[in-house]
Amino acid sequence: MTVSTCWLRSLGIATAALVGLGTWAVSALSALALTEERVLEILAPVPVFTITNSDGNPLVIPVETSQGVREVTAVFISPQAAEASAEQIRNSAERGPVQVTAASLAELYELDYAQEGQPNDIDFYYVPTDEDLAQAQTLLGSEQTLQGAPLFAVLIEVRDGDEVRRSYLTASEGETQRVPFFFEYETAQAVANDFEQTNADLNATTEIQVLSLDGLITTLRSQTSQTSENSQFFESIILVPSVESSEYLQQQL
Repeated sequence: MTVSTCWLRSLGIATAALVGLGTWAVSALSALALTEERVLEILAPVPVFTITNSDGNPLVIPVETSQGVREVTAVFISPQAAEASAEQIRNSAERGPVQVTAASLAELYELDYAQEGQPNDIDFYYVPTDEDLAQAQTLLGSEQTLQGAPLFAVLIEVRDGDEVRRSYLTASEGETQRVPFFFEYETAQAVANDFEQTNADLNATTEIQVLSLDGLITTLRSQTSQTSENSQFFESIILVPSVESSEYLQQQL
């Protein structure tokens, strides 16, 4: 799939605004705690997909992970992957009727932490696409293994003589600068390419950084319970869902 930057504009991320060099130096940030409301705002726009039974309860299914096969409640980033898994279950005739159910990442976040520590709590596992997982692992190299679903951020390096400045690419949301984290490598790369083409005079290069969705969610959670200079950075994050998931939801309307 070829990603057009026009699609980014439909999400409120204007390509013309993707020229800001975020100055997220920790020493320059004020110390504060991230609010729970802001965490939910960050997660809410992201659709994810589970396989549920006729009662609407998510199924526990075997999933291949970096740690081997685990019995988990699979949360698919890709609706097509969820549909394919649901079809396999239907064909196995081992269970009753199943369907793919969309939810927001914020809903699962609230459910996950509401039942934390309880017996028989749900073990969510975020299932990435094979393509994005492969791209992430290539970027990470053989010495690191990604756990769960990857996110991709665009880092910018600007050289001015002997001085080198590195920062996250930022997007304007009204008068606020946000740092977009992308669920698709292809989208992140399209944005990086667009930045380089439209800002050739900056003598800048871009790099795609890989992050873990599980790691981000855990970190966001921890930032709500402590005062931290890093919280201002996490406050600035926006998550950009995949083209596929957004188009899938549009088709269901």
